[in-house]
Amino acid sequence: MVAVYPLGVPSMYFILLWRKRDKLDPGQEIFETTMSEEEALEKALIDRRKNEEEDPTLKSLAFLYAAYEPKRYYFECFETLRKLALTGFLVFLVPGTAAQIVISMLMCMFSMRVYAGYKPFIKVSNDRFSEVAQWQLYFTMLGALAMKVVSRSSGIKHALPQNRKRKEKAPFSPNDTTPTEYRRRKLAQQEAI
Repeated sequence: MVAVYPLGVPSMYFILLWRKRDKLDPGQEIFETTMSEEEALEKALIDRRKNEEEDPTLKSLAFLYAAYEPKRYYFECFETLRKLALTGFLVFLVPGTAAQIVISMLMCMFSMRVYAGYKPFIKVSNDRFSEVAQWQLYFTMLGALAMKVVSRSSGIKHALPQNRKRKEKAPFSPNDTTPTEYRRRKLAQQEAI
């Protein structure tokens, strides 16, 4: 049952898109042989819009392909797998160790190269933004690795939040009805001493 979501959802996305592949990508790569990339993209998008008007079931899948170029209609499957790998898969790989962080950094580098190589989005600004987001995630992991290394090598016990001592109990307990009631009790205790 645990594998239903991580494997089932991306697989279902791919199957749904694969069945409509001829309508989702009306031949952008073929168009690129006879015209510029921009013209080929525009023609493929126009053809895809016509296909959406003719086939209403195609429009119901728009949340999966609308942001991507017609020749990269399947890219949401990759994106879903990437997110699942960085969130769910890493839990099973030596949790809390530097190796887990290094593996996540390698995943970030791999996905960064995929995004840079395929440039899947219709808008060039989205391609750039996705690459910047991958870099941001990489540097976040690099910072986590640095914190892990510093805490282990220098013997600092409080470098990472999970190693910090627990704070003392909050002065306002849930049993008190109001903060004012708590202050009255506290003053009464101090006067008794």
